[in-house]
Amino acid sequence: MRSIVSIGETGALFAEFLAKYSEYNTYTIGHAGTEYKVPIFSSPERYDEPLEGMKEYLCTVSDDVTVVISGGETVSLCALKVLEPLQSKNVDIVYLQPTLNLLNQSAIMAHNLVHGVTQEMVRSKVFKRWYLFDLDLIKAVTPSVVLTEMKKSICHNAAHHYHTFNWLKAQDNLFGIDEESSTNAVISSLSYCDFDLTAVTNLGKLLFIREQEVYYGISEQKIKTDTDLYDKVVKSFSGFKKEDVRSSFKVFPVPFDEDLVYVKNSTTAVQNKLLEETLDKATNE
Repeated sequence: MRSIVSIGETGALFAEFLAKYSEYNTYTIGHAGTEYKVPIFSSPERYDEPLEGMKEYLCTVSDDVTVVISGGETVSLCALKVLEPLQSKNVDIVYLQPTLNLLNQSAIMAHNLVHGVTQEMVRSKVFKRWYLFDLDLIKAVTPSVVLTEMKKSICHNAAHHYHTFNWLKAQDNLFGIDEESSTNAVISSLSYCDFDLTAVTNLGKLLFIREQEVYYGISEQKIKTDTDLYDKVVKSFSGFKKEDVRSSFKVFPVPFDEDLVYVKNSTTAVQNKLLEETLDKATNE
């Protein structure tokens, strides 16, 4: 059982999708429409104050926890107070990044602060892993819906990929190639791909990727009948791996007609404006 603790509106929609699966129990925190209501404070500094009853609300979470943060929402400023009673747990953080050029000044401030601090906490080994889901990128691969359903549809699609990836990597691994991982490569994103790894759809874009783990979910029928499958997997992976990136893969049987392939991209570098500017400068020199 994994507990999903959401902070904010988009996080609650993410949790709403996962709530239908028995693998999760959910806890929702926000200003409105959530189980735990955070007061609307007039000053951003007040979101760093202790939240009455928060420890009691979270006292039944599982040992494995994913905290889903709604990037850019003012209520996300209480993330550190939500994370505080969870430090003894195995915590992953999912950061739902909004459309940055549409944020007002206070939302940009909230995004910059929470986006940066939560990455630093993961890099410092306080929490386990930090995942970026870019809602702009996910919108581009989400079927069109009416305006009133758009945010829900995008967040549900993000949660669908998060769940499917977790389900896939929990299956029995048939074979693969392991690469020793860096203990500091804990800032991650996901991509889903075709079998040949030539059509890659990023669900979050990271700079300075140091590790890539490929998860091949291959139909059980193909595994039973395709005598060239080993060579096809090796060819696919060999054409994808890069010299300066630690790469590994695993193959799993899945009960579907179509293959299911994900890549987990990881970096040691905190994602921020400074890193972006530094890499741009190095590229242009």
